[in-house]
Amino acid sequence: MKTLLIGIVMLIALPLAAAAQGGGGGGRGTGGGGGQEEPTYNKGSVSTLTGVVTALGSHLGKRGTPRSRATLKAGDASMLIHIGPTAFLDAKDFHLSVGDRVTVIGSKVKEDDGTEMVIVRQITRGTTVLMMRDEEGRPLWDDKYKG
Repeated sequence: MKTLLIGIVMLIALPLAAAAQGGGGGGRGTGGGGGQEEPTYNKGSVSTLTGVVTALGSHLGKRGTPRSRATLKAGDASMLIHIGPTAFLDAKDFHLSVGDRVTVIGSKVKEDDGTEMVIVRQITRGTTVLMMRDEEGRPLWDDKYKG
């Protein structure tokens, strides 16, 4: 009888524990992410920023794909930048480090929570220039979901 009771408790408790840990959720800052909709590139709000990378992170795109992000410090201000798919950066062998000085051209937008960020079209570190989007803001990486 005791074994049966333990078995029933385990049957109920394990799925509840797994659901609690599996979560999902998460924010849209430099870490975490729950696969939420991302702001849209707006070619009418293009700006250029030069600064030093102070933090690196990632965010899950709406389809669960990892997207690279960073925080740039330019003077007294800091700005979140949304670079793009981590796999695209890996394929281009482009990796940032904290302390890197970069120049970013991109669209300044606001997230749902009001946080300003720049969606990167072009990022330059030293003499290396990486294009992420064309002049219209269309991504330069293959989108396996388009059809």
